[in-house]
Amino acid sequence: MARSLRLRVIAEGVETPGELEFLRARHCDEAQGYFCGRPVPPEEFRQVAQSGIPGALRRRSPLRS
Repeated sequence: MARSLRLRVIAEGVETPGELEFLRARHCDEAQGYFCGRPVPPEEFRQVAQSGIPGALRRRSPLRS
């Protein structure tokens, strides 16, 4: 339905490789969840954000091979 409306599909709560493969097989656009990356404490987030390392916080979607 989302594709027919030209919407991107984002799956939340991905926790296992099996779930990710299921989504890949169905052409899901993006995913988030513990399998993709765990939450970090505020201080660690601040250090990475201030370091200026490109892509350190925004990793490529695991659905993109």
